[in-house]
Amino acid sequence: MLGALFFRNPRLLILTLAIIVVSGLAAYNLLPRREDPQLTARFAIITTPYPGATASRVEALVTEKLEDALRERDEIKVMYSSSRPGISIIQVDLRDDIDDVDPIWSRLRDEIARVPLPDGTGTPDLDDLDVDAFALILGFRWTGQGDAPLSIMQRLAEDLEHRLRNVSGTKETRLFGISPEEVRVEIDPARLATLGLSTERVAAAVRATDSKVSAGQLRHEATNLLIEVDGELTSLDRLRDTPLRYGAGGAVVRLGEIATVERGRLDPPPEIALLDGEPGVSIGVLMQPRERIDRWSERSRAVIDEFRATLPSGVTLELLFDQSTYTERRFDNLLMNLLMGGLFVFLVVFVVMGWRSAVLVGVSLPLSALMVLSGMRLVGLPIEQMSVTGLIIALGLLIDNAIVMVDEVRHRLRDGETAGTAVRGAVDRLSIPLLGSTLTTTLSFMPLVLMPGPAGEFVGGIGLSVILAIISSFLLALTVVPALTGLLGDGKRGGQPGFLRNGVQSETMLARYDGVLRVLFKHPILAVLFAL
Repeated sequence: MLGALFFRNPRLLILTLAIIVVSGLAAYNLLPRREDPQLTARFAIITTPYPGATASRVEALVTEKLEDALRERDEIKVMYSSSRPGISIIQVDLRDDIDDVDPIWSRLRDEIARVPLPDGTGTPDLDDLDVDAFALILGFRWTGQGDAPLSIMQRLAEDLEHRLRNVSGTKETRLFGISPEEVRVEIDPARLATLGLSTERVAAAVRATDSKVSAGQLRHEATNLLIEVDGELTSLDRLRDTPLRYGAGGAVVRLGEIATVERGRLDPPPEIALLDGEPGVSIGVLMQPRERIDRWSERSRAVIDEFRATLPSGVTLELLFDQSTYTERRFDNLLMNLLMGGLFVFLVVFVVMGWRSAVLVGVSLPLSALMVLSGMRLVGLPIEQMSVTGLIIALGLLIDNAIVMVDEVRHRLRDGETAGTAVRGAVDRLSIPLLGSTLTTTLSFMPLVLMPGPAGEFVGGIGLSVILAIISSFLLALTVVPALTGLLGDGKRGGQPGFLRNGVQSETMLARYDGVLRVLFKHPILAVLFAL
């Protein structure tokens, strides 16, 4: 048996312990860390503008046609639609058993692009929703006098966004509170009427000046690219010089002579970011799913600190949210639970079984935890709040197999068996019962692992980490634990065993316990009722 094999070959035992420790520490160093589990984005919103149409026309001419086309896709679980004046909104939810969603979204985009819609309808836009949480959220705030210079803060935010996007491990960055720039042309109506022009003719002249004419195509067996020439409107002065013809004689007047041309922000802005009630600009940063949040956050904060030193007076950059602090807190909680659990296990086992048993059982706890980390790396389970919760739940289960095995081996040693015989006999006797208890616990947590959809993706880490812990404890109980017990066991018989050697011993309690067991074994139905 395995236990006897490890007992007869101490070098193999030492090598196994070294592999467990090294692989566990390596997994601890390499496993991804984040606050929440990674969820699959199975939700999308299809937005289709239909300017000027009533809600009933939008429903009949746009929403129903798109829904009829989407119903043909069996990947869709449910759809919700809303038709309002000028716009159609359809929410699409995919089935819970679908994991690879990108090809499906691509096919759905092709599907809705082929739907015949009435003239004047905008292109349907399918936006698959990202369910990932921001790892960092930053905010630019104005602390100077007067109104906040949003244009300056927006340019600073765009610069910082570009730098954070280049940090290794960054998945995506998003700006909030940004108001796009626009060129505003305010025409003098009196001057326009004097020249006999209309706003439509002015707009047509501006469009003609900025027309982008195709300059040809670049054909390749893999691509087909359209080449266009840049427009003429590259500056405000060029726009002011746009010629406008008027009158029967074809006289020409410049746009700048009859209109005011200036650059500004879109008013009203499409969105506003408020920091403590004051307008500002914020940046949200998403991290790659296979990164360690602590290391990535450290690299990002270095970039932020370097950028903060270059800010102009009156503009402050604040770190509003840092996911790494929550992740580190949870992991510290796990380490504290492991430490306290190991300490209490040692004390309890020391009192009732002696110091050798306490050492053997106490060693099995960190060894099991290291094996769990190696297993998490093998199955691709990151360190996040659900997997950490599963490890904390499993702390009380990790030592059961070790306690049973240590007690069995030491009983056999006290009965006079040699160490090798005691180890072999204990493993032969307990392997099947321990396997049964391991399987029942594993099967009880399997529904969490097999649960489909977002709920299963979120809580599945609990069941998977508990199962890994139970299996690790079982493997140690059949190999390392009995071998160590046989090597550390003194095998002494007779005499008066001391407290340090065997813990608290009470013949009275032992006799009563033995009597209860005899009665229960003699009356199995009574034992079952007592257990219930």
